[in-house]
Amino acid sequence: MLQQLDNLDDDLAAEYLTQIDRGARFYDSVPEEDDLLGAARLAFRYLLSVLLERPMSAELAEFPTAVGALRATQGIALENLTAAVRTDFLVAWSALLKLAGDDDMAVLALHVDVLWQAVDDFAIRVQSGYLDQRLAMARTSTLEQQHSLSELFSGEPAPATVRRAAQILGLDESATYWVIGTPGEDAGRTVTRRLLTRHLTALDYVDHGVTLILVVADGRWADDESVVADLLAGLEGAVAPRSVRLSEVHRAAAIVRMLVDLDRAATTLRGSWAQLSITQLSQVIEDLRGYVLGPLDEVHDCELIVETIQVFAGSGSVSDTASALYCHRNTVMNRIRRFEEATGISLRSPRALAMVQLCLLPA
Repeated sequence: MLQQLDNLDDDLAAEYLTQIDRGARFYDSVPEEDDLLGAARLAFRYLLSVLLERPMSAELAEFPTAVGALRATQGIALENLTAAVRTDFLVAWSALLKLAGDDDMAVLALHVDVLWQAVDDFAIRVQSGYLDQRLAMARTSTLEQQHSLSELFSGEPAPATVRRAAQILGLDESATYWVIGTPGEDAGRTVTRRLLTRHLTALDYVDHGVTLILVVADGRWADDESVVADLLAGLEGAVAPRSVRLSEVHRAAAIVRMLVDLDRAATTLRGSWAQLSITQLSQVIEDLRGYVLGPLDEVHDCELIVETIQVFAGSGSVSDTASALYCHRNTVMNRIRRFEEATGISLRSPRALAMVQLCLLPA
């Protein structure tokens, strides 16, 4: 009977398509009918080769895993694929019953488990190919996502790069996004969990020990301070000064990296600009301090003058400075004059005052 069935693979394949409603029953009509028909022929050839214990070609031997991989790429659900494959048993069994005479029924009943086992083994191999392909697709998807995030975070991307990244990452190119950074992955995972509890999905990218997190700005945070208070409480990390479009993410990320490298509690650019300035000027700050403060070394009451200028630089007000130092405003003006005479720097210039203030900040 199996030999007879072996010559009916076209009929078996046609019956299979009827049983699955030409793909609509399990596949939502995703594969083309020719695809389904060809796969059905190969499936029955494979099953009959197993049942007849005859050698098969390498291509036929690999067919179960190959068709499983194909259905994975077509987006077929695994449960639907498995149900469709097991329909092979019903088709083959019905065909055997039609071929069997009265004397063959007992034999068929004794060997039904053999047919079922062959179909089951076939289904297992199909599932294996499917799962391997899905894993490969997931890895490829992850790599593509990480590559896209790298392009957004690491350098100024071309408009085409931004469009492609938006498509791969499922982002709205017209929206704005917050960039958040944490030192290490553990803190990054904490931020991601906090976002999930707020029903927000974030994308993260680890770059030289800093976890950069991209999340859409949906209006719940008024500014960067609000983001810090909501998402970075109890953590080290930083938030970019403002939400940005995808094309500007690299600039926001550069600021966040610098702020995270300060090793401070959760902060913003506004809260850490002084320390960041000192850090960024670390190569020349001592020379700049020497230029500003060096001429005061030989001046009487140098420490009082420096203290006065330090307080004055914070407000620019002689009266406020005098009040803070518990002295007369004329004393403050005298110390300012002596500083200007010794250094040649006029504190009436906002730029010069900012430079002096920077030099007087603690290292």
